[in-house]
Amino acid sequence: MIRKTATQLLPAQEKAKAESIFSYRVKFPSADRWVIKITRLSDDISNSDTKNAGDTYFTSVQEIQSADVAYNNIALLGIRVRATDQLSGSTPTVTAVINGRLIRDVRNLNAEPSASANPANILYDLITNTRYGAGKYISPEQIDLESFQEFADFCDEIVYSEEEDGGTLTATPRFEINLVVDKEFRLTEIIHKICSSCRSVAVWNGDKIRIAIDKKKCSDTDFLHG
Repeated sequence: MIRKTATQLLPAQEKAKAESIFSYRVKFPSADRWVIKITRLSDDISNSDTKNAGDTYFTSVQEIQSADVAYNNIALLGIRVRATDQLSGSTPTVTAVINGRLIRDVRNLNAEPSASANPANILYDLITNTRYGAGKYISPEQIDLESFQEFADFCDEIVYSEEEDGGTLTATPRFEINLVVDKEFRLTEIIHKICSSCRSVAVWNGDKIRIAIDKKKCSDTDFLHG
């Protein structure tokens, strides 16, 4: 094993009644094996000095590695915060607004993917995605695209709801889905949860998956002369 050395002076001068803890970030010249040694340059406190203490301890090392592909397919938020008295020694609470994955719209599959809360687009992505969905087993040709497009329009249709303050009408899409799948599920379970919350059901129609919507519709009947 080849030991490499590099010298760096780290200031640690402070007078306090309690112990002082210093933390430093050191960048090594190259990625290799290094031997870390701490040397105190100032004189030790005399053993006869009962009022002062100056022992130095090396407590821990934390390795930080930077890699371009270390967080593949993971939504990552990194924040560097300067330590101040306002933090009071606690970790700050961070809140973020996430738009979601960029997926395709079933009404225009050739358009650029974008974030979408439309249940039809989310279902299509879950069924056809080859990494986390059923895309390895179900091809786009096995999707009844017309029923998915009808479902997308049904969910995007604007509906009005009355607020509790007495008469204020709020316009929103009929159905939107914002969910995080952070543990393992059967795909059929997720599809059922999404459809059941949007008055619909996914069914096999021949060799294709179609969405049946529970909505009002006119019924046509033909009457023939006997």
